[in-house]
Amino acid sequence: MIRMIRFALVFASVFFGIGFLAAGYLHADAIVTLQDSLTTIDDAFFGVGYSPILSGHTQLLTVDPTSGDVTWIGTPMSGPDRLHGLVRTNDGVLYGINGFQDAFYSVDPETGQADLIGEVGHSIAWGLAYDAATDTIYGIGRPNEDDSSRYMLVFDRSTGESTPIGPGIADLSGISGLCWDTTNSRLIAFDNADKKFYAFDTAGNASLLSTAAAGLSSWSLAHDGQYVAMQLRGFDGNRKIAYYDPDTGQPVGEPLTLSHGTAMEALDFYSQPVPEPSTIVLLALGSVAWGVWRCRRG
Repeated sequence: MIRMIRFALVFASVFFGIGFLAAGYLHADAIVTLQDSLTTIDDAFFGVGYSPILSGHTQLLTVDPTSGDVTWIGTPMSGPDRLHGLVRTNDGVLYGINGFQDAFYSVDPETGQADLIGEVGHSIAWGLAYDAATDTIYGIGRPNEDDSSRYMLVFDRSTGESTPIGPGIADLSGISGLCWDTTNSRLIAFDNADKKFYAFDTAGNASLLSTAAAGLSSWSLAHDGQYVAMQLRGFDGNRKIAYYDPDTGQPVGEPLTLSHGTAMEALDFYSQPVPEPSTIVLLALGSVAWGVWRCRRG
């Protein structure tokens, strides 16, 4: 009888443990929080990190910029099993790239699964950036492996094809993260090979901005409206996002400590756009006119 009870307890613990782990509720070093969709975020980081429930596969996530809480969305990706860049456009659609395949994808904000749109047509750096003001998706790449220069790319989200912009720049060999600087209207890139920040203006002209500390390494960049946010790869179990001034290469303020450590292949920041003052005035006038019309009808 005692053996039967022990067997039942062991079976139940294994069965429910596997079930919770597959559902993403348990992890070796953290409770994993799930969220239904990426469509409702505001003033938060989002991206893809390596899933706590399926090794080698990335999964959508969000990060609270104040508390550092990591929230997982959907299920681990399959076909492709990972993305190396992710952006959210003004209409709420997610797009990503896979650097191994040089391919462009749409991403379901609820399931986290990626659907192939098309081949990029360039050998691409592992990162994407988005300019909400012009509704433009940017990247960096070169026409072929023999070309030593990297060019700023603009992506066609209907076909996945990319178009080079500007004269390009040589010797960018370790780009793994991009972000769009909304304040200065420029593409920011960090080269892990030489620890340098670069910028591309809207015409594709590249310039060296600064050199960061020798030990800095990151696969993911975001711009929060003031500074570049970078996950410090390998530091403190991948639990730190640090803020840098790309023009000086120096850290700014204290790093954000994450609730869950995961290597992030992509990071971005989303904030609801603030209406222009003229728009607010028009809305207010419209409300007054509506009120007057209702009163006259009454």
